[in-house]
Amino acid sequence: MMKAIISDIHGNLEAFQEVLKDIESQGISEILCLGDVIGYGPNPLECLDVAMEKCKWVLCGNHEWALVNQPVGFSPVAKKAIEMTRQLFEKEPDAARAQRRKEFLNNLEPNVEDGNIMFVHGSPKDPIMDYVFPEQYSRFWSRERVDDLLRTVQWICFCGHSHVPALISSVYESIVPHGNNPTTYTLDAAKRYIINVGAVGQPRDRNNRACYLIFNENTVTFRRVSYDFAATAAKIRALGLGERSAARLVDGT
Repeated sequence: MMKAIISDIHGNLEAFQEVLKDIESQGISEILCLGDVIGYGPNPLECLDVAMEKCKWVLCGNHEWALVNQPVGFSPVAKKAIEMTRQLFEKEPDAARAQRRKEFLNNLEPNVEDGNIMFVHGSPKDPIMDYVFPEQYSRFWSRERVDDLLRTVQWICFCGHSHVPALISSVYESIVPHGNNPTTYTLDAAKRYIINVGAVGQPRDRNNRACYLIFNENTVTFRRVSYDFAATAAKIRALGLGERSAARLVDGT
């Protein structure tokens, strides 16, 4: 059965809604979320409510972890978004809804394993905080790093967090899909993979379209979806969440 795997919605309701429409158009009913539903964007509570309704499960991303605990190591912009989200939580007038959100966030798991497939937000080494970048996006790339990341992976580890869609394999392939057309890769049972599904709400691969992935037995397809990023950016500016968070939606960085 085909599954849609999404990550890093980051309070971007416009992007999330368009991605959900695209998923529905593909006839997919099972949606898995790798975390960071909140953070940076202007509609964290709305996105959280939609994710709770639409996703089979949601993992704990570093922004959910920071909201429940403290935003240690976060940039000033990221901290400000967490503070805003905490204030919105506290202002929720519907006590039952507030309690549902609280229980949901407190019970998020850092990883899910399904047979020989692993799902995390960050990486196999640290499912919440560690970043996986393809070779083209990291000066720290090395074969030793790939070997270390894949040490506990049986076949596939799906992740998010870096906001850069990529396929990295045990034979040191480092593939970043480009363009706006769907890009499909066939996976080899003899190889092991870390596959970054990209970001719904804040792409950072120089493409401003929302990104998600479809997994179907032995293939993965990266899909890009247009949305009204100008509307999201305007809301970010109006809330005082930082020009950087608004401007990066325009150029996908």
